Amino acid sequence: MVIFSGKCYKLFQSFKLWKVVDSNLFQSSVDVVFKLWKSFFDFLWNLPCLCISIVKRFMIYLESNGIYHIYNHANGDENLFRNDENYAYFLKRYAHFIHPIAKTYAYCLMPNHFHVLVKIRSKEEIVATLPKFETLEKLTELEELTFDKFISKQFSNLFSSYTQSFNKVFKRKGSLFIKNFKRKPIKSNSYFISTLQYIHRNPVHHGFCTNIEDWNWSSYHSLISQKSTLLEKKEIMDWFGTKEYFAEAHKLPDKNYVELSRDDFY
Repeated sequence: MVIFSGKCYKLFQSFKLWKVVDSNLFQSSVDVVFKLWKSFFDFLWNLPCLCISIVKRFMIYLESNGIYHIYNHANGDENLFRNDENYAYFLKRYAHFIHPIAKTYAYCLMPNHFHVLVKIRSKEEIVATLPKFETLEKLTELEELTFDKFISKQFSNLFSSYTQSFNKVFKRKGSLFIKNFKRKPIKSNSYFISTLQYIHRNPVHHGFCTNIEDWNWSSYHSLISQKSTLLEKKEIMDWFGTKEYFAEAHKLPDKNYVELSRDDFY
């Protein structure tokens, strides 16, 4: 930077150049400020798109034939289930909304949260599984929404349907579930088995019971029984080999499981 001395400045004045210098400096300053403000407003204008792109990058989409651990929690200190009738009604609504769009390998319902392990059906399977009176409506939704949004909407419908009944029975208002349910993709056989074990052991983990067999609201009993079920019992037993090994595998201490991201689980 060239620093003009007082004499130099007077010399400029004597040649009447000071007006030109002051004018140029002023114009340059205005241009710089204008460019800075323009850059700032351009950044603000593009910020929403940037945020959306970042969120999309880390979003987990529910894809056809994908296997997922899905779980959700009650709002705040609320309980999702206050009595046996609540648990039974939720499973009834689950069968109505989720069975047509996903195969269920395991589930566990606890007072303030739940876990399910599912495989999302293909579009063709969904159309074939839907009740006849719903087919046209659901086909329209499948065409209008992305596949992920369609599947997510079915879970939202489940939560909404259950909440409406729950609110009516207990004379409460407002949402019951956390808005966005969580999902984790299952990418390996070992992770699949570990997640299934974790789901069935969750009541023990939270202190609701001492043994897995003591908790009535999980898929553990249905998978080892002879009764018919909507669960994918045959496929589960193919993974474990026998019912005996299935039962023994659930008795292993946590350290013998494949490491899970427990911080992400309830």
